[in-house]
Amino acid sequence: MRRWMLMAWATLLKCTGALWWAKRQLRLQGSIVVLMFHRVLRKTENEQASSLEGIVVGDDTFDQLSAYVANNFQAVDAGTALPWMSTSPLQTQRLRVSYTFDDGWRDNHSNALPILRKYAIPATVFVCPGLVGENFPFWPERMVSLLRRNPAKPRTLEIEAAIERWKHQPEADRNQFLEQLEQQAGRAGSNENADQLCDWRETKELAQAGIRLGSHTQNHELLTMIPLVKAESELRQSKAAIEKAVGLCTVFAYPNGDWSPETRQLVAEAGFDRAFTTQIRAWTGGSDPLTIPRVNIYDGKLRGLSGKFSPALFEYTVFWRAWRAMTNQSMKTGQVAMTPGISAERSAERAQ
Repeated sequence: MRRWMLMAWATLLKCTGALWWAKRQLRLQGSIVVLMFHRVLRKTENEQASSLEGIVVGDDTFDQLSAYVANNFQAVDAGTALPWMSTSPLQTQRLRVSYTFDDGWRDNHSNALPILRKYAIPATVFVCPGLVGENFPFWPERMVSLLRRNPAKPRTLEIEAAIERWKHQPEADRNQFLEQLEQQAGRAGSNENADQLCDWRETKELAQAGIRLGSHTQNHELLTMIPLVKAESELRQSKAAIEKAVGLCTVFAYPNGDWSPETRQLVAEAGFDRAFTTQIRAWTGGSDPLTIPRVNIYDGKLRGLSGKFSPALFEYTVFWRAWRAMTNQSMKTGQVAMTPGISAERSAERAQ
């Protein structure tokens, strides 16, 4: 029922022209909508992987999405493109979209790269040099793998809640909990390398294929959770390692999107000229270049009731929400005319 309500609302917005209007407003403001991906997996790979569904896109869906983007939008490089001011004479007839990938998963090389080449879509991959080539590089995958094999057999929603609870807990406490899980379920296997990051050879091949490489810290540390001295080291080490391997690195993505005024300053001092968060908005001329917003993309935001890629659902969850987030404050103060059906939209969003 929830899925049906969301799809019905997205379809209504598309049929009434509301989605077209929102996209037009974004384009007229010179916006770039930055998409944030993590993993692109084949069906058999997804069955073996331990990543939560919120960071996974099926390879077939990714192909259909990329074809749609190539045919209907202007795909731009997140490392060189800039939003235009609303009066810029450089505006095009197509809204601009940018692809970014966090973490540097091996499937970015094996599955995403051929599709990006197929549709000539530029992309940026943010990597953690200290974790390159590792299997089970991040504790969430390790925790998911262990919880799935726990005798208590927690449900998916319970596993997702556990990940969120532990995300901002002290590392020592989290490691102790993981050790307890391992005692109950046995040590996590490799899942035949289903949860592995690109090694340096694959990382360099991404760069050689025209993919821009950016930093995601040295070891995927949440910068707001560690001392500033360590945060500075994470930034500078990662930048140096990437530049030694493939050349100049000027773009950065905050792990988990977590940043503060202090960590933002460290990013600037480390020599990055643009940095990306996980805040849902469009990137406009008024955006801070060191806290650029992005929209997270996964299968649940792309597949309709038939299980196939849905343009209406994609445009609703990306463009409509990005536009609504940008204008929300103005709507509250009555400065922007509100489009019809806002109460219906809120009902659909609550149902998601």
